[in-house]
Amino acid sequence: MSKRRKVNFLAAGLIVGSLSFCTTQAYAAENGLTISLENQKQTDVQPILVKDRTFIPLYTLADWVGAGVEYDASTHTVTCTKDEITFTIDVLQGVVKENGEQIAMDPPPRIMNGRTMVPLRYFAESFGYQVFYNASTNTVNIVPSQDVLKKREVIKDLLRKSQEATNAKNSYQMNFGLKASLPTGIVKANLTGNMQFDYNKNPFALHGKGSIDVPIQPQAQHFDIEMYLIDGKIYYLNPETHKWEKITIMSQAEWNQLIQMSTSTTMTPQQEEQINMLLPMATLKDNGNTYEIHFSLTKSALKKLIMNSPVPGSNGAVPSIPTDEELQFFKTFHIIQTIDKASSLQKGFSINMEMAIPDAGSMNITVDGTLSNFDQVPPISIPQDVLQNAVEVPVH
Repeated sequence: MSKRRKVNFLAAGLIVGSLSFCTTQAYAAENGLTISLENQKQTDVQPILVKDRTFIPLYTLADWVGAGVEYDASTHTVTCTKDEITFTIDVLQGVVKENGEQIAMDPPPRIMNGRTMVPLRYFAESFGYQVFYNASTNTVNIVPSQDVLKKREVIKDLLRKSQEATNAKNSYQMNFGLKASLPTGIVKANLTGNMQFDYNKNPFALHGKGSIDVPIQPQAQHFDIEMYLIDGKIYYLNPETHKWEKITIMSQAEWNQLIQMSTSTTMTPQQEEQINMLLPMATLKDNGNTYEIHFSLTKSALKKLIMNSPVPGSNGAVPSIPTDEELQFFKTFHIIQTIDKASSLQKGFSINMEMAIPDAGSMNITVDGTLSNFDQVPPISIPQDVLQNAVEVPVH
């Protein structure tokens, strides 16, 4: 959290907070009130009782239900969005608007210890969850409604059918564009790029060609890119030396696992686990001939996704798990998967990530891609001169 944001939250806390919060917080702690999410106890949140209503941090609740949260320091407002529901909270005045309409809420959201606290039941139910209180265990349990569960099953079924149809193809092409805004501390570099990848199932290989442009003054830079991915190695043409190099990114076991994931028409247990993890953050949109499945990943979901990555890290290494301190710089992480209704084939994808880089600015990366030419790509083979002359680059 930036110093400016901390100052704003602290100021809001001094204005809105009151002495009564100290007593209500102590009351909640003494009573031992606990929170469960889908019957799993949540140990990372301390609920607060305000006028016999349970309050929890907005960021925690949003993380649970897969809602996006943004804070505008200039207006002291927090915006929380999922599906067609958008809440706007004035943290100084405690005023809440739902889809633009002000709503009466007593007691209203407020700041405590630098955190936006909201009434659990109202916000959870607005996002399609049910809230139950068990007096015998002094536990509040939050569970998805039947409508939410049905939506999850529809999305999961679409993803299963898409994997079955797409992975059954022997080959296809992927075309994607890259846009990136990278702060350097002095100027912001706006990168653009285009790549085309040919994919072939047997033998399993990818071949990509494209370019990247970096229009930084006084001299813009252009890089041509070509690479192969085969047998756990990436062969690439160094854009500066124009010589072929190679790097081993996976062990043979990891490579075999990647092949299984990419060619199997049924989900592996790890893929099933990943999908179940992402479903609370998923939204389905019907665009006529296609479906779009949107995933808005929260910080904790992103961490869990990396921890449960089906293919570990580089050449047998355990993937680097980001710390909570590192994750605080992530602002947004969105994934969109486009599925053709008639064939269930995956026809496109989009990935957008925004990060706040300390002392530099905001970094934004967007990748938009399409899949086409199914079963029309010829077998991929690496030229002999590339195999013979590529220089091995060690993994550090």
